[in-house]
Amino acid sequence: MENKKQVRLILKRLADQKVLVRLMRGVYYKYFITSFGSEGYGNYLKYIRKCYIDGNSLGFYCYYTLVNLAGFTSQNPAVNFISSNAATTEQRRIKILGLRYAIYKPIVEITKENRTTLEFLDLMTHIETFSEVRKENRLKSRLDYYFKNNDIDFNLAKKYVSNCPLRTYKNMYNLGTMEYLF
Repeated sequence: MENKKQVRLILKRLADQKVLVRLMRGVYYKYFITSFGSEGYGNYLKYIRKCYIDGNSLGFYCYYTLVNLAGFTSQNPAVNFISSNAATTEQRRIKILGLRYAIYKPIVEITKENRTTLEFLDLMTHIETFSEVRKENRLKSRLDYYFKNNDIDFNLAKKYVSNCPLRTYKNMYNLGTMEYLF
């Protein structure tokens, strides 16, 4: 117990002296000077991926962030949304170096086998609300491209779709993706 307090005190002092940068509680980075003369912080996205997406806890980008990453909107979200097994509450907001993240609890536990399927269902839930692609043929071609580049198990989708909101069914029907399920 005493050693933990000493380590925390030393880390706090190093952060106060600007030797280290406090990324978030318990996580520190050593900053460096970039070629432009500003402070660089290393790749904090590795930390996010390790903690919430690919590390001990599996997860995926969801909601507006997923719609952007899938290419259905060019708008960058002000808050990055992640669905992760690491979430301890329904929703938790964290701030890392001025960037905001919302960590959500998934509808079912995320495994390596069902991750892309749950990601697809989340995309179907929010695509109508956030997509900038309005022409039906362009939307279908983007969805086909998404299906080809992601290993979606439609048998699992059938199993989990009952846990999703009603608008997921509606969007899947309107976009013609129900044919993949049945």
